Amino acid sequence: MARPIQSSPLDEQTLLRLQGGVKGRFARSFSVLQGNVDTLERYLQRHTNGAVQDDTEPLFESIYAQIDALEHLSTNAVDLLNGTVLHDPQQLQPMDVAAFLRAFCAGTNEELACRGAGAHITLDLPAGQGLYLPASEALLNALFVNLITNSVHVRHDTVITVSGGPGNVLTYRDTGPGPAPELLDILRGGAVSLALLHRGGMGLLVAAVCAQDLGWQLEPEAGAGGFALGMHLPQSQPAPAAVLCSDAGQRALQDRLRRLLRRELAYALRG
Repeated sequence: MARPIQSSPLDEQTLLRLQGGVKGRFARSFSVLQGNVDTLERYLQRHTNGAVQDDTEPLFESIYAQIDALEHLSTNAVDLLNGTVLHDPQQLQPMDVAAFLRAFCAGTNEELACRGAGAHITLDLPAGQGLYLPASEALLNALFVNLITNSVHVRHDTVITVSGGPGNVLTYRDTGPGPAPELLDILRGGAVSLALLHRGGMGLLVAAVCAQDLGWQLEPEAGAGGFALGMHLPQSQPAPAAVLCSDAGQRALQDRLRRLLRRELAYALRG
């Protein structure tokens, strides 16, 4: 069973300032680091011969790759901070999660196509059917973006399906090998160590924390032919007066998603 997350008494404006402050400090640090490396590379180009430059080129490629990886991890760390410390469960509002998923899948496929990736995501839900739950766009984004980018990073041409089932269960499937068995326990709310995070568990931890905040229970299973993750949802509610369902609302959501996905997929599709 997922462990409860302690809520924060901070008001929304304070949360936004803290979020912006943490992201800003990371961004400034990476900007300085990138600038220093660029300066060093230009210095070597001007003051050394071609043999030295050829010898150091793989080193600089490795450094730039590590900067990209650290920047990606810092983004996950901020998402995790927002989920575990700054997120207030009282901010959850009635939302049509099915409409969110339709917009999410459409936006993801558009961005994958723009990048020439072979991966694709399909939503298998009855057309026009709503799924009304307390939720927030930020938590849903972080949950599904981390799952998608993990799948695409492991296999660039993976086929992903999100489907509904009886008992208020969503199932996320892909055609890749899935996380290593020891990482799967993170999705069940198991103990987390630095060793697991170093092995690629940060994104899974963000997804698990977001699911806990939403009140969703995750149950992964690795089987022949791909990876499957069951999402046991709270009891759905009657449709509220105002929900995310209009075409304009879905288009705006897709635009916001694509800005987020553009950054995350750039990292996931490397190599």
